[in-house]
This record gives sequence, structure tokens and C-alpha cells, in this order.
Amino acid sequence: MVEDVAHKKPVLLLDDVMSELDENRRRALTGLVQRNIQTFVTTTDAAHFDPDLLAEALVINAGDL
Repeated sequence: MVEDVAHKKPVLLLDDVMSELDENRRRALTGLVQRNIQTFVTTTDAAHFDPDLLAEALVINAGDL
């Protein structure tokens, strides 16, 4: 909808959303964000993400800051 109205790709900010979803919904959400949408995700457990996705992502750990 944002792209249709503003003619710009949206930026998604997802704050610890994976801990609230079951595995099927996690997969569906990861499939969505892999569709050329800039996405920032916070999490307390990186195990919720597919290792292949993490390998492609820029991951910043709080301990590295």
C-alpha cells in the first residue's frame, strides 16, 4: 500500500516480533521481508531465523556496539 500511494518502498521496523509468532508464521514473515523490502528486526533469540537468511543479512549484536 505504501508503495502504491507514495511510490516508494517501505521500511519495516519489527521489534522482537518473532518471539510472538509460531514457526509457520515466522517462515511466512521471513518470506515477506525477503521481497526487496528494507527491514530492521530486533530479537532476543537469533535461533528464530533461518541460518541462510542470517548469512545474507547484516547482523549487529548489542555486545558488538
